[in-house]
Amino acid sequence: MCDACEDWDAREPRQGVHPRLAQRAQEIERRMEGPRVPDGAWRIALGQQSGAIPWADHLRIVTAFQAAASAQRPSFAGKRGRARLACEATA
Repeated sequence: MCDACEDWDAREPRQGVHPRLAQRAQEIERRMEGPRVPDGAWRIALGQQSGAIPWADHLRIVTAFQAAASAQRPSFAGKRGRARLACEATA
């Protein structure tokens, strides 16, 4: 068990992963080379059930989440370095 789980008190509420981020991470993971992470490991990673995840699956899930999170970050740099934000409602 890693320090993250050992230091967590199960009685304390944990913030869940936003469903769109989880869906995007799973889509990215499906496109990655190599063996896919089993659905059961995803359910554990998303806190939908308890259990242990093999280290290789954990690394693959973390990589997919990092890619999904970086793809969803807004871009603040516009032309000539000016700040800009794009409204998602008009995109």
